[in-house]
Amino acid sequence: MLSIPIKNGFSDSSLTRRNNIFFYCFLATLVSDVVKIQELYPPLNIIFFQKIIGSIAFVGILIDPYARKILRERILTSQGKALLFLAFWILMSIPLSIYPGNSFRFLTQYFWKVILMYVLILGYTFTYERMIRIIWAYILAIGLLALVYCSGAGTSSGLDLTVGYDANDLAFAFVTAFGFVFYKLFSTKGIKRVMIGLLSILLLFAIVKTESRGGFLGLIAVAGVILFQLKHLGRRYFIAGLVFCLIGGILLSYVGDSKFWNRMSTIINYQDDYNVTESAGRIAVWKRGIGIMMAKPLLGVGVSNFYTAEGYSHNEVGGKWSAAHNSFVEIGVDLGFPGLICFCYIILNSLKGIKKRRFIQNKGAFNNTILTQCSIVSSWIGFFVTGFFLSEAYSLLFYFLAGVSCVFKVLVSDRDLSKGQDGAGQKAG
Repeated sequence: MLSIPIKNGFSDSSLTRRNNIFFYCFLATLVSDVVKIQELYPPLNIIFFQKIIGSIAFVGILIDPYARKILRERILTSQGKALLFLAFWILMSIPLSIYPGNSFRFLTQYFWKVILMYVLILGYTFTYERMIRIIWAYILAIGLLALVYCSGAGTSSGLDLTVGYDANDLAFAFVTAFGFVFYKLFSTKGIKRVMIGLLSILLLFAIVKTESRGGFLGLIAVAGVILFQLKHLGRRYFIAGLVFCLIGGILLSYVGDSKFWNRMSTIINYQDDYNVTESAGRIAVWKRGIGIMMAKPLLGVGVSNFYTAEGYSHNEVGGKWSAAHNSFVEIGVDLGFPGLICFCYIILNSLKGIKKRRFIQNKGAFNNTILTQCSIVSSWIGFFVTGFFLSEAYSLLFYFLAGVSCVFKVLVSDRDLSKGQDGAGQKAG
């Protein structure tokens, strides 16, 4: 793999060291939330491990005037305001939902955690170096998740990691993280590069093991975006990407058995697939979901109530109650068109300003901003493609990507991106 020079970024040693103990609690919270370690090891759930470290991290923001200041500034960005509106709309939907108890339970047992994660990312990312540390913590969490899944630890069947993830959810997590992992190959050296290379292989193994068709399509999409990005950095980096994809393809063909490839072949030969032919398949579920959305266009059926609304809508087929299997249909049914528009706006706003011209400046070298920029774009593509076939509108990874995108745009100005200027001393990688 070619070693791409990294230019210095934006760092302030005093800010990087500020509130460090609480910041490390935040990183532990991120890893715990992604891996769902408290479900793998129930004793941690009994002692409220996740809630305790999350609360400590939040207290760190409350007692630090500087953290409160930057949190307030970032919440008032266009993306932050969109998140505030989405949270408000979720609250508005609860009293008028078709199952208020379910919506309230979702809000109090799950959704507050992902909102807290978004707030912590905005409040603790004082410097570019801290953002890099957050990304490293995320990569570590995904690596642990893949390792536990491939080893079969914590499960009896080997199919599901925990009660919090199924095979499709895991494929979604692995694909969404792949862009971040891949670009670390270009910025690390020595043992770090070896570890990242092994993690890339592990993710490929894990995606194959899930047998998720949405995950497979997402992986192809991410690989295509990465090749497009590398093409604009110069021929040798594009060739390096092609070699990596070739090696990955060989590994996939070696790891995937006949069952896996027969399942993937239904992506092309879809005519007889149950998702197309049966009333309980994805196409039929999407159509019913769009019908519900049209019937309740303003507040929808209430947050986390797609399952119930879809079940009531087609009792004639045996009363099967189904998930949306599409993030956009899911949030559109739950929160109506305002919620769907806000959800799409957050994604588009996160990608706003990333233009082709920024990939062709300074050919032959990445700086840290371009490196992270490429990672964010490819990961959002992974989210979009894989999430199109799964119910991930309220997933932790959506809010992680949104938070990282927001602080990236705040920390890195257009002038720095377009001219590749050096800032204060920033450690690469």
